[in-house]
Amino acid sequence: MLSAQARAMRCAFPIDPGGGSTYTAQIGGKRLLGLDPASAQSCSSKLQSAIAKWAASMTDDAEQSDLVDMFYRPLVRPLGNLVITFAQAEASLLELVTELEDSEHSARHILKNLDDAAQQRVIDLIERQSGAAGFDLTELLEAVASFWKDKERRNRYIHDEWFPDLTTGAPMTRGLPRKKAATIIFDAPPPEEVWALARRFKENGGLFSITAHKLRRERSDDQT
Repeated sequence: MLSAQARAMRCAFPIDPGGGSTYTAQIGGKRLLGLDPASAQSCSSKLQSAIAKWAASMTDDAEQSDLVDMFYRPLVRPLGNLVITFAQAEASLLELVTELEDSEHSARHILKNLDDAAQQRVIDLIERQSGAAGFDLTELLEAVASFWKDKERRNRYIHDEWFPDLTTGAPMTRGLPRKKAATIIFDAPPPEEVWALARRFKENGGLFSITAHKLRRERSDDQT
């Protein structure tokens, strides 16, 4: 079930009629159910006001030049997208595990460290609780594997040291050793690789969210 904080965030997103007397709030590919028409209209008005404020702020933002050196400018947009799509995918994963466990508290405990044990726990939950089979199950398990693999590269791009290659000027990362005698890892990701990484987080997060929505809908149908 969604937390009170998540329910309170519904008004921040576009409203779309969901049929009958209820409406849905949409977060990108997500749809949150159960808004009555009055609440939907209120949310819609608040959204229009928020969009107007955002549009006004764009003028100020356009006047802000990049803070990083010129070497890094090709990566500013892809890394910015990566930050957001990872955060969205992580939130969608929490949403999915919450539905599988029927407890946000338990889901947060499982995903606290995002380590190998957490990945295996999520896989077990999907296989036992999701009801997915065949292609749907394979696709979901592949998305989980992709998320865990990709998060390691994302973590390096966020936490490693960035510097320009003195020969080519290309931006590089140097992974600082966290264990004794650990190997220093260097990387020089081109923008297209970072874009691809961000895109995979967006796609996998969308699948997590869609699956969570299906589970909520099935539970709601069972209760009616």
